[in-house]
Amino acid sequence: MAAGILYRQGAMNRALRELLLPGDRPLAEGECFAQPALADTLRILAEEGADSFYRGSLSQRVVRGLNAEGCPISSEDLASHQTALDDALSLHYDGVEFLCCPPNSQGFVLLEALASLDALGLPLDARGEGARHLLQALLMAADDREALLGDPQRNPIDMAALFDRTALANRLSHAIQTGQAPAVNNPVAHGDTVAVCAMDDSGVSISLIQSVFQTFGSAVLEPETGIIFHNRARGFSLDPEAPNFLRAGCRPAHSLMPLLLRREGRAFASLGTMGGKAQPQILAQLLPGVMAGTASLEAVLATPRWVFGARDIDFPGPTVAIEADAPAELDQHLKIHGLDVARVPACSESVGHAQAVRRRADGELEGAADPRSDGNAGVCAD
Repeated sequence: MAAGILYRQGAMNRALRELLLPGDRPLAEGECFAQPALADTLRILAEEGADSFYRGSLSQRVVRGLNAEGCPISSEDLASHQTALDDALSLHYDGVEFLCCPPNSQGFVLLEALASLDALGLPLDARGEGARHLLQALLMAADDREALLGDPQRNPIDMAALFDRTALANRLSHAIQTGQAPAVNNPVAHGDTVAVCAMDDSGVSISLIQSVFQTFGSAVLEPETGIIFHNRARGFSLDPEAPNFLRAGCRPAHSLMPLLLRREGRAFASLGTMGGKAQPQILAQLLPGVMAGTASLEAVLATPRWVFGARDIDFPGPTVAIEADAPAELDQHLKIHGLDVARVPACSESVGHAQAVRRRADGELEGAADPRSDGNAGVCAD
């Protein structure tokens, strides 16, 4: 939940500090962690509906509390909020329809990479020799993310042109032949993001990602409501020529990209992951196992992965980080000009936390949580 523009100042406000360090000390193991203000907020939302946050009694508390913290947000700012209900981006690949959020999400990065491979007739291979081609396709799409993504109301992206198969084939073929890697310039993105996936017997499927961006977001807790506000405004650019330039009333480019897979019009898989700009990379590596259905979802999510980045994965320069238990030959497959290759510990948080639900061929539902996370999968009875 958030409103207005809140920048992380590097230190938590007093209310958050008192919540996490009561009496100026950390909670002991087993000690009760109570959030009465947040409990009251949830009660109000249940009674008044979500609109209370923007135009009801909660909005008054939010404005009052954030004003006291020095944030100039007003009741008019909150009341002007409009929730966008957008159609999903869709791509058909290998007999499957992929559904992702449109901009200002980076969902198109995954779809563009898949379309690029398809345009050249290349397989989706994350562990063999084809991993180099997947890496090049993802690098190319990530380059487009930096060049194009922002608030779609101000800077719309021509998706038909972006997904033109002839153009994609020419671009990816050139990248493979020259071995050149686009720039990787990711900001530090250690944060608080969770993915939740759900599916029921009737076919209703949900992929949801919630994030306050960096750890504890803005580090501002409004004491009356107990709400911690995010710092997604960190995602804006200060370059006036950038499509993601900071402007009043605009939404920043962001990384959250829940994913649904359909066959013959019916969803059969729901996926989501944390991982900042690496989310398309993580999902691309999960897809072969999810679609094949021959291995359990637990095994698919536990399979060693790789991601590329820089500061966001704790490397000073553009690097492909490969988990220690991945095949040894991946070092060579993923070594392309402009990128270093490094091994990270097995089951490393730097390669993200993915969650998934899938309807198996026999009709039974199967769920799994990434062993790199503290999540879990469960079944809810009627």
